[in-house]
Parts: sequence; structure tokens; C-alpha cells
Amino acid sequence: IEKHYVSIEPLHLNPWLSGFIEADASFQVRTTLSGIYPKFECKLEISQRREDHKGYDNLDFLTYIAEFLETEVKKIRSDKPKPEYRVRTTNLKGNIRIKNYLLEYPLFGTKHLDSLD
Repeated sequence: IEKHYVSIEPLHLNPWLSGFIEADASFQVRTTLSGIYPKFECKLEISQRREDHKGYDNLDFLTYIAEFLETEVKKIRSDKPKPEYRVRTTNLKGNIRIKNYLLEYPLFGTKHLDSLD
């Protein structure tokens, strides 16, 4: 199998993120009915361990995704043996951006219907 170099093409011109979402992301819906203002939240979340199997830090490519989604990379599970990074859409702008991206580069696996919700 031929190994390819890391692409530096902008994400909005490249279907790579669609495949990555299919493999390692989740769509989440959360409702909060208590309080004065009920909430309804839709999110795309990607969590990855901080270091890959060769010891390389995953922060660079996750930052690239986070910038595309107009959010940031958070450190999670820092007290665990395998700490992780998380990228999560946190606003309507990021959700609209990923929606438009997935209309251009649709998912073909089991997450396709989730992305339509």
C-alpha cells in the first residue's frame, strides 16, 4: 500500500474530512427542558487520543479541523492513562459549515442519516 503525504489542501475542497467523520466522529442531539429557556443542541464531536500509536501528537490535524469548524480543540481525560483531544461544534456557524460540507461530500455509511437530522 502506497503511503500518501498529509494533504495541505483546504478542507472545503477535499472529501477527506467526510471519511474521517464516518470513521471517528459522532453526531449528538441534546435537549434541556428545565429552566426558564429550554435548549436544543446539535453537535458534531471528534475525540482522538493525544498521541498516535507511534507517539506523534494529534493536535495539528485536529486544530486544522477545529479551525474549519470555527471552534477549538479541548484537552479531555487528562487524568487518564490515555488522554484525549476533542473537537466539537459549539455554535450555529460551525453546524452550518459542516452541514454544507456534508452536502458537498456526503457520508455513505451508517452516519449518513444521522447527519441529515
